Amino acid sequence: MLNQLCVFHGAASDAEARIYVRAARDDWPADARLSGQIIGPDCDFSQTLPATIRLADCGPGETLLAQAIVPDPCCWTPELPFLYRARVELRQGDALLASAERLFGVRRLGVHGRNLIYNAKRWVLRGIGIAAAEIEHGDSVELRALAATLVVTNPSDAICEHASRQGLQLLADLSQFGVTERIMLVGELQRLAQWPAVGMALLPNGANLPANVQRLAPNLLLAEAFPADRPASPSPWASVAMCEVGAIESFAQRLAACRLPCIAASSLPSESTAAQQRASCDRLQAALAAIGDCAGYVVNASQDSTQFAFFNY
Repeated sequence: MLNQLCVFHGAASDAEARIYVRAARDDWPADARLSGQIIGPDCDFSQTLPATIRLADCGPGETLLAQAIVPDPCCWTPELPFLYRARVELRQGDALLASAERLFGVRRLGVHGRNLIYNAKRWVLRGIGIAAAEIEHGDSVELRALAATLVVTNPSDAICEHASRQGLQLLADLSQFGVTERIMLVGELQRLAQWPAVGMALLPNGANLPANVQRLAPNLLLAEAFPADRPASPSPWASVAMCEVGAIESFAQRLAACRLPCIAASSLPSESTAAQQRASCDRLQAALAAIGDCAGYVVNASQDSTQFAFFNY
């Protein structure tokens, strides 16, 4: 078995994407090498001509590592959720020691200054709280039409795969974990980072995470949750701050002082529909427009997600 197998991308552009496969070295022979293929793209909403690109071992190191350069990559977006498949083998000479397969996507979501960047353009997140069952059994066409990021508590692999195939963008809410549950949090981040639908994970304020957490869970933005009564002083691991909106004056001060992209968060009564939440995102943005631009707006009415304070807007 290939332990801690991780498929991720490095630099990605319209011209090419560097794909990496990493696994724990464990007790494998020193001359064991990773090989295999990257196959794709595949998309439920588009005709594609899949290509096959060889994985090449990167040589000795702390971990097993291989890479492939995918020309003209088809990136994962909600409109066209392109997926690739990594077929990975560990060999010693001609002997096959272990093998595995992983689905993955190339999602160009990142941070620049105080902005979120998606496909090389500034992007404003608009999130709504939703239960996992609504993703699994709901109408994917209707959910996708909302043009919203779905905030769901600790989504399972089955939910993540469904969302990845259907073009449903997820924000995984892990804020229910205790700040000291380090091993469990890192394990969940590593699991979620494999799915292109999961662009961001929300973690509790002050979570105790290792300094190399971004390396352990690559291609995943980490957002830190800040209640209304706390200043937005991000932890070293945070790439985004999600701040509860309380009084306008105090939120304006926190927004101005925050060095990271700041997402404004509020809540609605739990019986609110997804469409009502999505409309409320726009009203929240309008209500806060006078104090500055946020990197995103989240309005949450899901009973199984973190509840932010109600804000009249």
